[in-house]
Amino acid sequence: MRKIIGGIVIVLGIIAGILLFSAGLAMNSHGAELTKLQSEAGNTIAEAYYQEIGNYGIATSQAYYGFGLAVIAISLALGGRLFITNSSLKPTTPTNSIPPQETKILS
Repeated sequence: MRKIIGGIVIVLGIIAGILLFSAGLAMNSHGAELTKLQSEAGNTIAEAYYQEIGNYGIATSQAYYGFGLAVIAISLALGGRLFITNSSLKPTTPTNSIPPQETKILS
């Protein structure tokens, strides 16, 4: 059951990361389009505004890329941890250990 849950976590994390990357790509392309807008009359307040909004969109796209990488890494780590079987997570005890002996208290 843990392997199934681990696989689901990995797959969903990769899907979420891909969606974040595609959102970042869209933000980057729209931000680049906004920064290239120019009016025919020259520098206007609207032109400066659109350039700043475009730069903001480009910066936001970089945040989406970073967040996508973090989601993928975390899902791989958690899913991989769940994917490992229970027996490999338990600490091993030596087989030739000496059992503890009872001590007698002299009165």
